[in-house]
Amino acid sequence: MIAHVALLALLSPAAGGGGGTGEPAGDETARRFERRVVAVAAAEALDGRRNAIENELRALRLDPQRRAFQGPRREGTNLLAVVPPAAAGPAPERTLMLGAHLDRVEAGTGAVDNAGGCAAVLELLGRFQARPLTNHRVVGLWFDQEEQGLLGSRAFAEAAGEADAPGAASGLPDLFVNFDVFAYGETLWVHYPTEADRTAARRFVQGTAAADAAGEGGEPFPTVVGSVYPPSDHRSFAAVREGAEPSSRAAEMEVLSLSLLPREQILETVTFLEAMEGGGRPTRAGLPKILALIHTANDTPSAVRPAEAAAAIDAVEAGLRALDAAAGEAAPAANDPANDPAND
Repeated sequence: MIAHVALLALLSPAAGGGGGTGEPAGDETARRFERRVVAVAAAEALDGRRNAIENELRALRLDPQRRAFQGPRREGTNLLAVVPPAAAGPAPERTLMLGAHLDRVEAGTGAVDNAGGCAAVLELLGRFQARPLTNHRVVGLWFDQEEQGLLGSRAFAEAAGEADAPGAASGLPDLFVNFDVFAYGETLWVHYPTEADRTAARRFVQGTAAADAAGEGGEPFPTVVGSVYPPSDHRSFAAVREGAEPSSRAAEMEVLSLSLLPREQILETVTFLEAMEGGGRPTRAGLPKILALIHTANDTPSAVRPAEAAAAIDAVEAGLRALDAAAGEAAPAANDPANDPAND
């Protein structure tokens, strides 16, 4: 997650943390999440982080694809993997892309920012491979040079916008969901960049409700939903949409961004960002806990809580399946001759 420009000088390795010591991995998902976070965070160089993700993809029997791009100072490399559609029936025409940035700053090991996001995408790809979505093909993306200004996601989104090919891994998705700072806490921070994404955010949150023993819908997973959120890779896709021709594939794309944090840390960060937008100047004492953790020496796997992340991933999967189902319900209505104005 890119810190606000005014924060960069304040986020020194001496800043305090807020992630805890990590909880015991009580189930298989938590153990996988922890192992993947450690594998990515342990890499001393960017290539090692990318290699760790590629190893996990190969273990899932998914084919990692490297996509090079030229940044202002050096070449970067994004990583992509496509989940094969279900063997039976035609492949879905719609595309869901799940993204996370794989790079980190020099301080710390980038476990919270953003090995946790990388691990969340890996877990979801495995689940959608085991039980494919009905109305979306699924693509995983891991972006380079996010910390330098969203460069990897910008390069991908702009190139994909030019391709604008339905269902292609190199084209724009119908739905892009970004994962950044997804490592501890009991609350999902669900961000919608514009009003065009509010409906998707609402349906996603409603879909996180787990069924009880009788099969009845329960309460949605705890969430904070809103349009205030730090800069992250979702902005690259929203920017391509903003410049797209009306009614084009790009213009119809929906964009969300997800983080996992304690509720109080989300609320204090929202308040902080609103103050910054109003011209406020940060002080070290006034930094939200999460901004005093990332980009520092304290951002290590010890700040990650795998059991909390595993519970949130369960909710995210349910929410994404709800969005997939909603897309299937909308398609017949759009194709119904009774809804054709020419028949009035």
